Amino acid sequence: MQMSPLRQTILRTILILAVAGFALLGPTGPGESPPKSPSRAAAERAWLLAKVGEWEFTSESHAGLGAEPGRGRGRTRVEAALWGGLVIERVEGELMGLEYEGMFLSGHDEVLDRHHSTWIDSLGTGVTTLRGTREGSTLTLSGTMTDPILGREVPYRLVEHRLSQDHLVLSMYSVDRDGAEFLSMRVDARRIGTPSAGR
Repeated sequence: MQMSPLRQTILRTILILAVAGFALLGPTGPGESPPKSPSRAAAERAWLLAKVGEWEFTSESHAGLGAEPGRGRGRTRVEAALWGGLVIERVEGELMGLEYEGMFLSGHDEVLDRHHSTWIDSLGTGVTTLRGTREGSTLTLSGTMTDPILGREVPYRLVEHRLSQDHLVLSMYSVDRDGAEFLSMRVDARRIGTPSAGR
């Protein structure tokens, strides 16, 4: 018996919803982790949202091992997005005489229990994507970035350490031509205001 296109669409929708419902609500299989507790998810979200506000920063960048540091400064506005599920950091700064704008989009994946962050800026067209976990006041993220000097993607690591609610330090690590990791940038940021979190 041939079904009408409308009936096929309805049945396909029911099947998709049934499979999705089983995947979300079904029992935990062998080797799978149980869903994370609501309190854990709430704690990670609260940690993210604690960064909402206005910040000023200074930075030191390094082109490689033993290189003289380049100095910069700027401001960051951190806003809550999607009902507090993500934070958007809008950065305006100056580095070694060059003005730039950049943006972080950061959140916590409650299913995989890991943080994620994406960075893009006006100095290049590459996108840096990072994932990692938090231990206490320190968030460690790893991923790859496009290195304009080497002309390829390279491993990248970012460590955010919150010294207090109003003071944090970012340490960013890249690799040189030989694959040795080095501190490529250090950012010292201090809060100057707290806007109301919007939806």
